[in-house]
Amino acid sequence: MADDVQLYRGPDAMLKLRMSRSVIYEQLRSGRLRSVKQGRCRLIPASALREYITLLHTAAVIALVGVALGFLITAVVLAIEDLNRH
Repeated sequence: MADDVQLYRGPDAMLKLRMSRSVIYEQLRSGRLRSVKQGRCRLIPASALREYITLLHTAAVIALVGVALGFLITAVVLAIEDLNRH
């Protein structure tokens, strides 16, 4: 987001995030993507786009940690079961 634009309309945010209209508006409704109103126009601040990208990245990292933790727990359980058999 190297340009100097500070407020984006929905279609511009769609292009920036490469997401569909329905996804953008669902994220706005859910509060995961912030917006402001200027008259009848809903605008998405550039800072909100950056925060949303950070949110997505954080969620992906947490999911990865969860998967790794699941594998680790499975390995420990299998090792304990193996020890109990001998």
